[in-house]
Amino acid sequence: MPQQKGYLLLYIVFDKSIDLTIKAIHFAINHNLKIIDLSEFAETEELFKDVGYERIYDIGVEDWLGYLLNADYIFTNSFHGCCFSIIFHKQFFVGERPSDKVDQILEMFDLSDRSIKNKTDIQIAEMPTMSFSGSDALRDNYRVESTSYIHNAIHSLEQRPHQPILPQIDSILSEIDAELAELEKNKHRRSLAQKTKTFIKKPIKSLLRKNRSLFTKIYLVSKNQKTVKSAGAKKYRVGI
Repeated sequence: MPQQKGYLLLYIVFDKSIDLTIKAIHFAINHNLKIIDLSEFAETEELFKDVGYERIYDIGVEDWLGYLLNADYIFTNSFHGCCFSIIFHKQFFVGERPSDKVDQILEMFDLSDRSIKNKTDIQIAEMPTMSFSGSDALRDNYRVESTSYIHNAIHSLEQRPHQPILPQIDSILSEIDAELAELEKNKHRRSLAQKTKTFIKKPIKSLLRKNRSLFTKIYLVSKNQKTVKSAGAKKYRVGI
């Protein structure tokens, strides 16, 4: 876990963003902060000649999170950068991003004003210090809603009548034979039937028969721990 303090974290994903980078540089200079850059595609270091700068790349998840956690400010266009800025209560600023999921997460937490893609350096400097009481309350509500949804989904599945996970192989083969037999009845469609045998029936039969042993090893779920037959006609005692 990194121990550095007193820096601005720059984290840009997918594309270089000269606009966000320059705004981060001006902000760092005005606040006497060093820039630590975790971006995927870094700008040339010449751009950072007037500010303390360190580029760090190819680090693990713990270090990545540590740099976000210890940052004084975060400039990013990353969805995950926004998410963890909210979780860690970091003063953060969001640049332009081609996709809309960053805008969506900001809207979800009533933080759309953190977007600086159309703001000047002066406007950024005048932005108020963030209070996270509102976003924390929203996050708690979303957590309750998500937990309830998961519990209801599990309960709904538990109430459904049991259905086998896998179809019966013999049943599939019988259906194929029946369809081909129907084609054979029509003389004028015999060529189609022959093609069907060659390119559909034989490969499917071969595939199913070769994998019959695999099917027999897969347990069919039985809620009441009943003895059931698997696709290969073997019996297992199974349960959930």
